[in-house]
Amino acid sequence: MATYMKSDGVQVSRFSKENLIWLEPHKKQELVHPNHQKPHSSANVEFFRKIVSMMYGFGDDPNPLPETVALVEDIVVEYVTDMVHKAQDIASNRGKLLTEDFLFLICKDTPKLIRCTELLSMNEELKQARKAFDVDEEKLATVD
Repeated sequence: MATYMKSDGVQVSRFSKENLIWLEPHKKQELVHPNHQKPHSSANVEFFRKIVSMMYGFGDDPNPLPETVALVEDIVVEYVTDMVHKAQDIASNRGKLLTEDFLFLICKDTPKLIRCTELLSMNEELKQARKAFDVDEEKLATVD
């Protein structure tokens, strides 16, 4: 379980009662994740913005608390890391990680499986469209 550090140096667990009281608006202080100190890299800032957009898309406030976004980021990173480790365990015999390893992991979660296969097929369609577009451009360049 991840712990967070308040600006006064006190560490709190993300699910502790102390943390919930601390996040009340009238006691609002700055929350700093130990792995993500104040100066964020541009990649972390971009990831932060994307999480904010996704949270808004799922019905959250347009400007959620940074603490909430940090918590969601922590949960997402933990989930993805866990899935990659499990997929690596599955692929250890082959020595190569494939998309099918991830599909195997989520095969019992039907909505996720359907969404993943839909996204994969859409990705293939986009690749084919880009390939066709590139070929057309090359033909036009040789004609001129």
